Amino acid sequence: MAAGKPVIRFASDTVLEPDHVHVEQTADSEIPAAHIGLLRNHHTYTAEIPVRHSLGANVTAEHPQHNIYVRVADISQTEEIQDESSPDKFFNVVTVQIKTIKEGPIGETIELVNQDDVGKRKAILVTAKALMSNQGHPLLKSGVHMLSHEHRDESDFTEWPGHGWDADN
Repeated sequence: MAAGKPVIRFASDTVLEPDHVHVEQTADSEIPAAHIGLLRNHHTYTAEIPVRHSLGANVTAEHPQHNIYVRVADISQTEEIQDESSPDKFFNVVTVQIKTIKEGPIGETIELVNQDDVGKRKAILVTAKALMSNQGHPLLKSGVHMLSHEHRDESDFTEWPGHGWDADN
């Protein structure tokens, strides 16, 4: 490692799947976590999170009002799973929108709620790491898509005519 370069660190029990978003329950956490992966600062992304649950067929997803980075954008139609080994008999794909407005770790919750019985809920912690602009472009997991970036980045600058900042003028 070159001197002076920042190092990205995760908790020792974090399992990073290189190719897809997944939800996992670790022994020391109260709620399951969806690991989105590495994202670039000052960008907006969508992520499709597959969730198995036992809440029933009539489910919606919501986010707490205090969430800054993560918002629920959509939830798929509930599918029933024929798996005798798991208590989770239902499946949805929750699409969230993530805004990275500062570098560092992101950790906010969303909840799946049974519309017929609002007492039945399942919380999911959405985690990601926003990289600084000098840390490169992360390879996004399957199901994670960049929607936009918020401002011009000096690393995108080029002196070639018709490219970079002068292309906007």
